[in-house]
Amino acid sequence: MDFSSLYVKEGRAISKAKGSLLIAESIPGIKFNEIVDVELMNGEVKSGQAIDISEEATVVQY
Repeated sequence: MDFSSLYVKEGRAISKAKGSLLIAESIPGIKFNEIVDVELMNGEVKSGQAIDISEEATVVQY
């Protein structure tokens, strides 16, 4: 796989975290079921999946 063709979308405003769910402000361009990387405050990176998308929020399960 050619990783140079991958793209990055960043969102920084996490409004809530509970268990393995993160609720963030809407991330423009992200799609339902898209695989995402979540960087935690301690620098650890976890893979997750966008499980709910709306104009107000994006929910990621990691």
